[in-house]
Amino acid sequence: MLLVQILLFVYAVKTVGYFYIMLRNEEKLPKHSPSTISSLLSVEIIIPMYNEEIVILKTIESALNIDYENYSVTIIDDGSTDDSLQLVNSRFGDNTHIKILNQQNKGKALALNNAISLSDKDIVICIDADTQVESNVIKKILPYFHNQEVAAVAGQIEVGNKRNLITYLQYVEYITTPNYERHVFQYVNGILVIPGAIGAFRRSVLVKLGGYSNDTLTEDNEMTLRLLCKNHIIRNAYDVKGYTEAPENIQAFIKQRVRWKVGSMQVLYKYSSTIFNVKNKLFGYLVIPYLIMFSFILPIITPIADYIFVYAMLTPDQSDLLYYYFAFILFDSIICSIILIKNKTSKEVIYIVPQRLMLRQLILITYIIIIYKIISRDLFKWENSVRFGNVNIKHKNPV
Repeated sequence: MLLVQILLFVYAVKTVGYFYIMLRNEEKLPKHSPSTISSLLSVEIIIPMYNEEIVILKTIESALNIDYENYSVTIIDDGSTDDSLQLVNSRFGDNTHIKILNQQNKGKALALNNAISLSDKDIVICIDADTQVESNVIKKILPYFHNQEVAAVAGQIEVGNKRNLITYLQYVEYITTPNYERHVFQYVNGILVIPGAIGAFRRSVLVKLGGYSNDTLTEDNEMTLRLLCKNHIIRNAYDVKGYTEAPENIQAFIKQRVRWKVGSMQVLYKYSSTIFNVKNKLFGYLVIPYLIMFSFILPIITPIADYIFVYAMLTPDQSDLLYYYFAFILFDSIICSIILIKNKTSKEVIYIVPQRLMLRQLILITYIIIIYKIISRDLFKWENSVRFGNVNIKHKNPV
């Protein structure tokens, strides 16, 4: 019972904190007109690819559909062994708006650095090879950079292939967890990940920092922490969306989450001696403890609450446990419901309870696999993502 009571308290505090921030801070768009923006800033869209033949053409077409004058697109192939490069050259080789680069296989981080070093633009927007964007993405993201202290802007990620239960669960998760956490933590300059699927940077800052690092499995997370440790400001563009491809089966999902968890642990360890010495003390003493609690500790503990619930259901004299468990479920779900309603996706509320229950068990399996990988000494082995090619978005008229 003590465990469930502790979980109840932790999630109640989280819910109250979220409510406080939601009431205190209403997100406001920067007030700059597109005409002012286009006269000041040039943009490079950079799309790294490695064996992306299933998805890359749609992603490039999405990038070419962007409504903005002063921008170009760079495709950087990281030594693909499939037909990715041939497909891109065949379809877009004569397009003067696109620069196609290729290199020997060195990893995504070094591919991005190669493209960044050859760019002469003010702003670079990095997009994953499986992510499609709306035509107004540049016009919406650039106003954040009119604050000269802003070094980077994180976009919002939505699942673009809602095809089955596992993808719907991830759709709800993206909206209610990583996207909203970026919304919350930007107020203390504590955004933990500028997503690789869509993130914008001042090119001069990236060059000054030496570009992306390839010493962790999550180069986007590593770059974000490095920016914060160097006291740069990161903002969240809640209305800039990238529609990415989520894993469509459990095996692909677990493979992705193993990489994310291990990469996050690597990054946290890498900057463990720095994060408490930055000027922004709230980052070290509020955001990082939150990360450790809700990303590493609770995902191991919370599934136990589900097992306690099953035990209480089968044991008549343990009915008190049921009240605590239902209260825990309430606090775990209420904030997600409100976020979905605010996001105008209220019909997805019906997925919240099964989403929380199922993902808890899948993440627990992820930790078991990580332990196995530690024992077998292949914890840091890179495994390619599985692509399905099922993201399709309807481009909205530019605004």
